[in-house]
Order: sequence, then C-alpha cells, then structure tokens
Amino acid sequence: MGQHSDYAYDQDTHTILVISTACSALSTVMSAAVVGVLLSGKHLRKRFAYKLILVIAFNDFMAHQSRLYSYYTIRNPDGWVCLFQAVTGIYFKLASIAWSSATAYTIATILHAARHGRLLNQRTLMRNFVVVCQTLPVIPAIIPLALDSFGC
Repeated sequence: MGQHSDYAYDQDTHTILVISTACSALSTVMSAAVVGVLLSGKHLRKRFAYKLILVIAFNDFMAHQSRLYSYYTIRNPDGWVCLFQAVTGIYFKLASIAWSSATAYTIATILHAARHGRLLNQRTLMRNFVVVCQTLPVIPAIIPLALDSFGC
C-alpha cells in the first residue's frame, strides 16, 4: 500500500512491543472499568460531568484498543489492519484530547458563570462539544490515509 522499508524485528523492538501492549491492555481495562462504573450509576446519568467523563473514557478505551494488535501489524505492515490501527489510533487519541480540553473549558465556564450568577446551557454546550471533539480529529486521521503516508 505505502512505501514500506524492511523493518528489523529485534529484541529491543520485542521489549517495546511487550511494554506498549501491556500498558495499552491496562489502560483499556481501566477505561472499561470507568465506563462500567458510570453506566451502572443510574442516578448520575443526567449529570453533565457524567457525560463528559463517559465520552473521555470511551475515546481512551478505543485509542488503547488500537495498540493491542501491534504484534500483528509489526509483522504484517502492508495490510488493512495496519491502516485501521493508524487511523483509529490517531482519531481516538485526538478525540480524547479534545474532550479533555472540553472538560477543562466546562470547568472554567461553570466557575465564570457562577461568579456572574448565570446558568449554563448544557445541551447547547454538549452539542457543540460533540461537533468539535468528534469531527475535528477526523481531518488529521484521514489526511495521511489519503496521502498514503502511514507507512502501511
């Protein structure tokens, strides 16, 4: 698919892959635990913070999933799995960063609104966050795919 150079799979690469996969597995389990706890808390579901944390945890979960099959892609770098790993890894990591930024923005906005005695329109804020945080990461995830520059 792309320009792929011969990749030497040595002991150092193996060690890095083991550590990366173990950390991704741990992060996946922890993100899944956060999602599970949040989904089990029915009384929390209407809270705005719940929704923000749930979306961050979901994006983290998906981002770490892409690292779990590194063993396969390092040995089969010219396949669709490599491209899928590259696109999903970039997309969900950037989406997670965007949602973390949205959460920080929400905290600042709530503090500012509270000082001035205003209410926050959570529905509009969440709709805007979904548009920005879930669509903007598509661009940097798709551009390398369109330019065939992932190295897969």
